[in-house]
Amino acid sequence: MGVADLRAEFERAGGRDLRWFFDQWFFRRGAPEFVLSTQTVARGEQWEVKGSIRQVCDVYRVTAEIAFVKGGSREVRQVDIAERDTDFSVLLPFRPDAVLFDPEYKILRWIDEFETEPGATEMAANAVTRSGATPTTVTGVPLRRMTRLRAVLRPRASASPTNPFDRAPVPPVGEAETKLNVGISPGWPCV
Repeated sequence: MGVADLRAEFERAGGRDLRWFFDQWFFRRGAPEFVLSTQTVARGEQWEVKGSIRQVCDVYRVTAEIAFVKGGSREVRQVDIAERDTDFSVLLPFRPDAVLFDPEYKILRWIDEFETEPGATEMAANAVTRSGATPTTVTGVPLRRMTRLRAVLRPRASASPTNPFDRAPVPPVGEAETKLNVGISPGWPCV
């Protein structure tokens, strides 16, 4: 079964056109990258959180969860995103200590996970070298742009210039203490 057949089956089952979904997730290089900014304002006994979500590179169509955290409590709201900039406003019964974008990592996306962790560049370079790729896939990438994909990408037998995942090998699970996400080569869009 090819991608076109898969799409046809999904469309038949769901009763709607999914061309946008398959174009976005199967035929586009890279992954979305989001930046969340928020401002919290008192509104009587409630708190209004005004937020903006910016897509840094290509614009993707997603529904994202935004978590508002106070101590051990959390409220989650969904925001539909389909533009470069998406604004939202939420009234809460508490002032949140943190506002988190996609806290459960349900969206395949770029994240700056290792930006502040010491030794992250070396860990990624060692993992790439162990996987058989050349260390140049991570060297020269500024630490602030050493982003990760939350999906585990497996190395392919041969690299293909048309498939960017071929250039992003990850050691098999079990080789490292955790599932290590490896830096993507500087040839990726917006990197």
